[in-house]
Amino acid sequence: METGWEPEGVHQPNKKIGIMAIDVLTRMREAIGGARMKELGAWLGVNQSALSDRIRRNTMPIRRLRLFEAGTRHNPFGILTGKGKKYR
Repeated sequence: METGWEPEGVHQPNKKIGIMAIDVLTRMREAIGGARMKELGAWLGVNQSALSDRIRRNTMPIRRLRLFEAGTRHNPFGILTGKGKKYR
């Protein structure tokens, strides 16, 4: 089964498993109060163009997902999939 997880440390969402980078970033934005992409980028320590690049490539660095998880009480599975409990 294709998991979408890459050994290089990048999560590559795809339609086969029902996860898209734009959806993950949207859930992250909603989780921190409906921030714009620029604000989310600042929160994650990257600029807005880096987030746009992630959307275009449909990838998410695992390091940024872990940073988000550590900085919020949100369930990482919920952020990735939009399913399950909102908080851990």
